[in-house]
Amino acid sequence: MNREWRRKQREWRRAGLSAAAAPPPPWLAAVLPVFGLVHLILFLIAAGMMISLVNTGAILSWQKPPDVPLWAAVVVLFIGYQIAVSPFRGVQHWMWRSGAGAGAGWFAFWHAVIWLIGLAIVLWVAADHIPEITEFMQHLPHLFREFVYAVRDVVRE
Repeated sequence: MNREWRRKQREWRRAGLSAAAAPPPPWLAAVLPVFGLVHLILFLIAAGMMISLVNTGAILSWQKPPDVPLWAAVVVLFIGYQIAVSPFRGVQHWMWRSGAGAGAGWFAFWHAVIWLIGLAIVLWVAADHIPEITEFMQHLPHLFREFVYAVRDVVRE
């Protein structure tokens, strides 16, 4: 099975049908920053919703059902965010792979490092100046503990 798969991959590469060989359309490179901006906006919206949900148990006027644990609502919100941004991430990764060649891995690595450093700085500044962020961070250990206990109870059954 694996031998046949590798043989087909070699045939595709020789025929120029691999995903890395297909160059992206030129207009997509111009639109990619817009996708990044939309991704950032979706992240900020999801972060605001997450902070509101953890601090108050509600998002705007929507109250979570009383029989749903907070950790489950957080997981659903996180999964919803991942589904919403997956098309933007997919286009970004496709551009990295098709346009950067061998340097795509390094480009993705440094993009992630810069993003994580930027997120850490924003959280650090926000924790000092926005009380809701401080309250959110104080709720996180309890929320994580509830999640771990729930997973443990499921695994034991």
